[in-house]
Amino acid sequence: MSATSQQSRPTALRVQAGLARRRLKESVFRLCGVAATGVGVVFLGFFFISLIGQGAPAFQQTNIRLDVHLDPGQLLTDGRYESSSANFDAVIRDGLRKLFPDVTSRQDQRALNRLISIGAAFDLQRLVDADPSLVGQTVTVEVPAASNLDLLIEGRIDRDLPESQRP
Repeated sequence: MSATSQQSRPTALRVQAGLARRRLKESVFRLCGVAATGVGVVFLGFFFISLIGQGAPAFQQTNIRLDVHLDPGQLLTDGRYESSSANFDAVIRDGLRKLFPDVTSRQDQRALNRLISIGAAFDLQRLVDADPSLVGQTVTVEVPAASNLDLLIEGRIDRDLPESQRP
């Protein structure tokens, strides 16, 4: 054997030994990457589950069922229905007062009116706009509750607090 082949042999052995170490380190690095990705996916899953669990009530709306009389005196102008001049708020308030006839004081009636969302009149208006022949009839409608009532029913406002400390 020549002198160069004898010198290259230990170098080849050192390269082989280095390659084995390098492959082991690469395997450990890949394993750490897979483990880190797995941990990230677990935390992401936990985040989404908690987000959906806590946010689900936001997609539910509390409604109040009312029988409302679509009084022509409040909805017609000169015998014609015009949604721009109709008083849908009064129709809803009248329906709410019929549901709670014991509420007579002005202050209590105002509090009662605050149970209904301000968007309820728009819902009723859309109903009558779709079918103006309903004017003069009594219909059952579901109107959205006010936000504070909705939060109370969802359990986001503590019922055990004194009334002066809750919205």
